[in-house]
Amino acid sequence: MQNRRQFVKTSALVSAGTLLSPSLVEAAKVKSFGIQLYSLRDIVMQDHKNVLTKLASFGYKEIEAYGLDNEKAKSFFSADTKKLVADLGIKMVGSHAMPGRVADKPIAGNIDDFAPTWKRSVETGLQMGLKYITVPYTEEPFRKSKDDYKTLCEMLSKLAEYAVGQGLKFTYHNHDFEFATFDGEVMYDLMLKECDAKYVNFEMDLFWVVFAGKNPLDYFAKYPGRFKQWHVKDMDKIDKKLNTDVGKGAIDFAGIFKQAKLAGTKHFFIEQETGYNPDSTTSAKNCAEYIKTMKF
Repeated sequence: MQNRRQFVKTSALVSAGTLLSPSLVEAAKVKSFGIQLYSLRDIVMQDHKNVLTKLASFGYKEIEAYGLDNEKAKSFFSADTKKLVADLGIKMVGSHAMPGRVADKPIAGNIDDFAPTWKRSVETGLQMGLKYITVPYTEEPFRKSKDDYKTLCEMLSKLAEYAVGQGLKFTYHNHDFEFATFDGEVMYDLMLKECDAKYVNFEMDLFWVVFAGKNPLDYFAKYPGRFKQWHVKDMDKIDKKLNTDVGKGAIDFAGIFKQAKLAGTKHFFIEQETGYNPDSTTSAKNCAEYIKTMKF
């Protein structure tokens, strides 16, 4: 019979084993995941009913749209699409929207002057029942210097304050150019510090962070809670400029997903822009199958 000391010692070892032994612990899985519709830009605007129906059948529970600011996408952002999404049992969480920035207008002025499409995009987003609006890109003329990035931060803070005031959350989506260095400072770090944290959060494109030679985990640790959304996009093992189906490339997504709570991430959107296998629809299905089985 074990005495009390032996029992306590044995119990501690068992508890430690339960916490540390992979064989005794069931790894976590992604419960809900989405897709950025730009992944299917070749077909989605021409036949969005069929595309959305297929995405739902693949297991996607959320979608992120694009072109909220674009008149050409007006027919997509409609009451019919909103009903279709609801009927399919999926959620349109957010959309990308460019602000239509006017180069010669000061950011200190009225939003309608320096970002004339922004208020309309916010209004449309609210009509569609979106939760997030995201600025997806900064045009090259507006990112040539550190001062340019400081001005960008000022603009994003104002756009975000307006969006949040209307009832939407705001994020900024990165590419690789935000990791340029001016005066010894990485511009993505500058953005994380200069943008008003009360309003501005970030949608981290994991591919572009890795492409820029950075580690997403370092940013989660340094700026916890700031990355409300991710783009889950894989990197071809041979040509790192190309995408490939998620799970087939060089990025360790399981390791990244382990730190989702630290990052503050609420939504994960698969995105694929190149390297389809063999087409955008099949790749969307392949990516979904991988995410459903991934353990972390």
